[in-house]
This record gives sequence, C-alpha cells and structure tokens, in this order.
Amino acid sequence: MNTPFTREERQDILDRYFPAYRQWLDLEYDLSISGGTGQDPRLQEIEHLDRMLMGFRDQYRDNLPVLPLSRCPFSAQVLYHSIDPYGIDGLWWNYDAPIRPLENFPASIHSFTGAIHLDEPVEKAPFTCAPGPGVPYVVPEVLANDHIRAVVSSIPVGWHHAYVIVYYTDMNPVPVPRINSWGMGNWEILDNHGTFGWGSDTLTVAQFDFDISGWIGKEKLLWIQPGDRTFTLQRGVAGCPYLSLSGTRKDQKIRNGIVTNTGQQEGK
Repeated sequence: MNTPFTREERQDILDRYFPAYRQWLDLEYDLSISGGTGQDPRLQEIEHLDRMLMGFRDQYRDNLPVLPLSRCPFSAQVLYHSIDPYGIDGLWWNYDAPIRPLENFPASIHSFTGAIHLDEPVEKAPFTCAPGPGVPYVVPEVLANDHIRAVVSSIPVGWHHAYVIVYYTDMNPVPVPRINSWGMGNWEILDNHGTFGWGSDTLTVAQFDFDISGWIGKEKLLWIQPGDRTFTLQRGVAGCPYLSLSGTRKDQKIRNGIVTNTGQQEGK
C-alpha cells in the first residue's frame, strides 16, 4: 500500500541521493578517462554506490504521493496519478530517467500532459527537468478527433503553478497517436488487461495551441477550478481561470537551476 512521504521525508531521501549520485558520476568519469581493471577499487565503490542509489530510488518510488488530479468527461471517474508536488527537483521530474510507478490507467485515458509556470528560485537538481511550457495548451492534432476531449486542472508543485492537461477518449483504441507523458520523453500505458504499451511522439511546441478559449467554447476542453476538491468539471469560457495567463509559450528545460527556453517565439 502506498504511504506518501512527507515533505521532510522526501527531502531526506534527496539529501542522501544527490551526493551519492554526484560521487557515482565522478567515479564513472574517472574510470572512463583512465581505464580501470577488474582489481580497481573504484569499481567496487561504483557497485556500492549503484546499490545505494537503487535503494534510494525504490524508497522514493514506493512513497510517491498518488493524488486526484483530473476527472474524465465521459465516465466522470476521478483520475489518480503519481506526482511529486513538493518541487521539480524530485526524481519524478527527471526527464531522462523518471522515477515513477507504472500507472494503471482506465481505458478512457489517452494522454497525460501538463505545463508549469516557474517562480523563483528554481530548484537545483543534477538532471534535466522538462515540465513543458509555462501556460496551458492543447495539441490540435489530438483534440480535433471527435472521440477525444481534454481537461485542464491545476496543482501547486513546490512554489510553482502547475497545470495538468489530460486527454480522454470514449473509443478504445482510438486511432490518434499518444502524447509523451508530462515531464517524460515517452509515454507508457498499462491498460485494464495488464497490457503494457510504450512509445514516443515527435511533437514540438510549434504544434501546440495556446489559444485555448476556442476549444473551451466548443466544449472540447473542460476545466476544473483551482482548489476544487470535488473536481467538478466546468464548461464554457465564463469564469475560466486558465485564459490569458502570463508565462512562456516556449518549451522549458531546467538543469542545476538553469532554465533554457526553446521553441516558437513568445506571443505566437
């Protein structure tokens, strides 16, 4: 049974993980340039660090919070999903090697995406975090399908403003390519039959639509009021808090606290 870690417990894991990880990187680099034999004591140290890091990753994964984040517009079922809500320096946000449980999605889930408006200071972590743009968006190529709708909601991640964007379908399977999962370079699906699926999209931020009002007006994009614990689905643009938000329309990558924005020009 999942026992979510507290902010303090999570920080304790990271405070032990990151120094060991940096030590592991240094040893790997030293061996790569100097060459090591089977008797090199550094090899034993690397093996020790490997076991230690694996234990930290397992502890982190096993205690990740699994939170209600969205609601299906077809079945009305609330979507629970793992997430690290305490900051983007958590291993859940590691773009190249995310530490997450395998999500057992209901049949109506098509894609799980999101965006984050970053506020200073930006956390420092020795991996790449790719949280998406700074404001909500949709992918017209996916949402235009008659059997797909999306829902946008919000959640604090540390001191940042995060937007959860989930695509749902009433047809399974639907002949529309899936989108990479939020913060990952690929998507993964474990369906109700226990079948595992994996793939990767080739989308760029130029294919995103940040003018979401039209999609809301057509009720292709529904929304949930920030802080609404009932996760009531809202329709229409009146009172929608996700319109005309400030934030970058570029793709964000963060490493060691340094933010790099790439993609289309601001305001386009």
